[in-house]
Amino acid sequence: MKRSRDACENYVMDSSYAIIPRHTGTDKRGKNDVRIGIRKNGMLEKVFKDKLATIRITLFDIVYEINDRSALDKIQAERTNAEICRLRTKLFELESYSMGDNQIADKRRGALEDKIHMLERDLRNQDIKRWQDIVILKKELRQTFREYQDLKRKFMIIDDGYKRPNQ
Repeated sequence: MKRSRDACENYVMDSSYAIIPRHTGTDKRGKNDVRIGIRKNGMLEKVFKDKLATIRITLFDIVYEINDRSALDKIQAERTNAEICRLRTKLFELESYSMGDNQIADKRRGALEDKIHMLERDLRNQDIKRWQDIVILKKELRQTFREYQDLKRKFMIIDDGYKRPNQ
């Protein structure tokens, strides 16, 4: 079955490749105008508003991810610092034994110091990883915000064009 040429001419494709029905009405000068059909159907406005809402939700999601990552890191850092404090207390208890007098105390002291150094290293690595994650999220936030602003400008230009028809 062949499609008629007129069938294709009844639709318009916007920049996001959404197909919008073309209204075959005429403007004040008696000419067919795609904008009149789009405006009457409200399709273009709905598409732009939907895109803006989606991007806005994405912006909020990214901000929440940044906050959640920071909060999670804070909780983990508090736990690690509490463990370091507990181990240092045990190490302080072993200070009553002088070095070399008791092999068991020396081994225990060495093991505690190793654990403390390991936890401090993990804490530094955690800070670095958090920083890297937040940098990536902030970069994504800036890109998404730029996309939101561009789409908002386009919508305002098109919407303003409908309010002031060409003369």
